[in-house]
Amino acid sequence: MRYLPDGSLEFLGRTDHQVKIRGCRIEPNEIETVLWQSPEVKDAVVVAVDAPSGHKQLVAYVVATKRDPENAAESGDKEAQPKALILALRHFLQQKCPDYMVPAAFVILDAMPLTPNGKIDRQALPLPETSRTTPAHSLKFPQTPEEKRLLPIWCQVLSMEAISIDDNFFELGGHSLQAMQIVSRVSAELHRDMPVHALFLHPTIEALAQALRTFSRPLSPADRMGVDTMADKAPMQPSSSFTTF
Repeated sequence: MRYLPDGSLEFLGRTDHQVKIRGCRIEPNEIETVLWQSPEVKDAVVVAVDAPSGHKQLVAYVVATKRDPENAAESGDKEAQPKALILALRHFLQQKCPDYMVPAAFVILDAMPLTPNGKIDRQALPLPETSRTTPAHSLKFPQTPEEKRLLPIWCQVLSMEAISIDDNFFELGGHSLQAMQIVSRVSAELHRDMPVHALFLHPTIEALAQALRTFSRPLSPADRMGVDTMADKAPMQPSSSFTTF
């Protein structure tokens, strides 16, 4: 708070960037501290942005440790390098933080944008690619039977009207509870034995549809009854075990 010229108080809000994600209060600087422990990270900042689903999601902005240019050139695909780094950082955080503190998206930067006084300019941080408004004509539509079955499930679970089959589930704001809902729906409606980790390994409709044909097997009639029951009981809201404020 601060005093105004007329003597009244103006509430400025929180200055420590604390945010609430899925009912849990989070200090982004705690996540930044963990990221700095990774030898892959030179600098990092974590902020909350509005996800396409309408909910807040965490985004980690990372400046990677400089690598040997010769080794970087030998690694081939330049786009594959940040993707591999993002997977490594996500796994690193999953080992040290609860699920709700793992950012939904990671953005790799060459350098952090700075204000004139040398502080990180959070307003100048770019939005993750999938968080930008996507024209309808640029959506990638489902082609295979599996993709066509998965699309409405994703839309309903994520409360979104339109999703491209190459959109990343977690960058759309999806979290582990919603992942469990999708697994239950896929098992019940497609009658496939799909492990939860499949969505983490194949986080797009396109990739997941291909994986379903590869590793899934049809459920037996007895298994279907159990899965249908599980789908009916799948939580549609975050678990009450989370601390709410």
